[in-house]
Amino acid sequence: GALAQDLDTNGMMSRYEHFPGVRDARVIGDFGTERKFLKGGAKKEFTIKPSGNYNRISIAAGFPFANDGAIVLQSGLIYDGAEYFLPALDVGVEANLQTCWSVPAEQEDFPPNSECSDEELSDENDNSFAGENYVSIHRGIQDLDAKDDLDGLVLLECKDAGLDNANDDTRFALYFIEEGYDDDFLLCRAVAGSNCDLRGDDDFLAFLDSNDDFGSDDVLINIAKNSEDFNDFCDRVEDVNKDLEKLFKTLEAAIFDFRNPIAQVEIACDY
Repeated sequence: GALAQDLDTNGMMSRYEHFPGVRDARVIGDFGTERKFLKGGAKKEFTIKPSGNYNRISIAAGFPFANDGAIVLQSGLIYDGAEYFLPALDVGVEANLQTCWSVPAEQEDFPPNSECSDEELSDENDNSFAGENYVSIHRGIQDLDAKDDLDGLVLLECKDAGLDNANDDTRFALYFIEEGYDDDFLLCRAVAGSNCDLRGDDDFLAFLDSNDDFGSDDVLINIAKNSEDFNDFCDRVEDVNKDLEKLFKTLEAAIFDFRNPIAQVEIACDY
């Protein structure tokens, strides 16, 4: 996940550097230009020394201009003339927001004609929106033109759940149930069989306050933790959505067409 989200190789190196059956693990970050990544059509050559049973190679690379994209060659056989074509993968750890502020690339990395090159938040690389939780072929960057296209990304607002003017004291629990949460510890004051006695709003916030680690990487849980009451929570959710709509400068779709393999690995052996 770290490689695809942040272009961070530390985790992979710490795992494979002394891993049984791995002869050599290395990070290649010098591409012979001022850029930190390969441009389209560019190539990088490097040399390895296979011997004995060490006759396979694995390669992984993240995408600077996608949320959680990567290419992977896993245990490719090394022989003279070997050729592998690698598809783009979506590793499923982050929502495909495709905004300037949610990809690993920094502001200076974007082409001058890109909207993101003028966006100060392009350095943020916000990874807080959860992904699909499964690996799949990357569908590429989709073009978002209308506000309706954000419907799958914005947070559920209290008025849309019919809770903005409700007098019920269990509005937090009802909201999170509407959003698909089913954790009894979070939602229930007590459980008898299949019956859940929903937490009152004050009890809900007290539970979160006394369980700092609960949902620490969850956007809605963190908003609730920082809220004084349910009305404050609703206001904060609306503010997040307004910021999302205002800042939704997206990456240009024409640059990111992943319907075909996007990388090629060629092996030439000098015996």
